[in-house]
Amino acid sequence: MIIPVQPTKPFSKFSPDETYSVSSLHENPRVTNGLISPSKTLFIEISNFSHDSIEVHPQQKLAVMELLTEHQLNSLSRLSHTPHSIEEEQICLPDLSYSDLNDIQKAKLVTLIKQYPQVFTEKLGRTHLVKHVIELQPGTQPANTQPYRLPPSKKAIVDQQLEEMLQAGHITPSHSLWASPIVLFPKKDGTLRFCVDYRKLNANTIRTAYHMPRVDGPLLHA
Repeated sequence: MIIPVQPTKPFSKFSPDETYSVSSLHENPRVTNGLISPSKTLFIEISNFSHDSIEVHPQQKLAVMELLTEHQLNSLSRLSHTPHSIEEEQICLPDLSYSDLNDIQKAKLVTLIKQYPQVFTEKLGRTHLVKHVIELQPGTQPANTQPYRLPPSKKAIVDQQLEEMLQAGHITPSHSLWASPIVLFPKKDGTLRFCVDYRKLNANTIRTAYHMPRVDGPLLHA
């Protein structure tokens, strides 16, 4: 919803060379962040992400405006012209046909995703900050399990996903003595989830145990 607003402090001058940033003060109702130029009549976009009706009262503070410096404007101008700017990226929208959301909720979700496209991507993330080490029980022999039989239709899906993970660098060819079979599990939307049956490996793994603190003590003395 677009509504007219007025600043709490009047503009000193109405110059087209001045630009203000607009930042929402609340999570709900939420004002769409953006840029605005001073004028006698200002309009902002406001959204209600709750299931309840919200009444906006006169003189209610909804957002904060900040005058941008020339350096900030130049930085924004360079960012908007980069080949990898957010506006030029393809937004990854989920398939909501199998969702339990109603039409209004779906529209709100799509609007939210479009506001933050850099958060949503089809690419799998990864990190090199942590190295995972699996400790095995003494005397464990490698388990080399044969692949499970798959129909040609599912085998094509496995080959496709393996190739995608290879191209993305998430997996590499291995000559390990250990081998675990691939399993495809159906998801709610009808697609298949790529999984690996690590039960034989897990049966011989030394599990990492962390002592959980007792919560009853702090609760009794709180």
